[in-house]
Amino acid sequence: MPRLYPIDFKVQEGGNRVNPQELTQVSDWGE
Repeated sequence: MPRLYPIDFKVQEGGNRVNPQELTQVSDWGE
């Protein structure tokens, strides 16, 4: 899992506190 994306850092730090829109982007990149 590349940690080059700023949103990825937010997910790790905030956990479930990330906005649903950002979670959608992370999911898309993950796949």
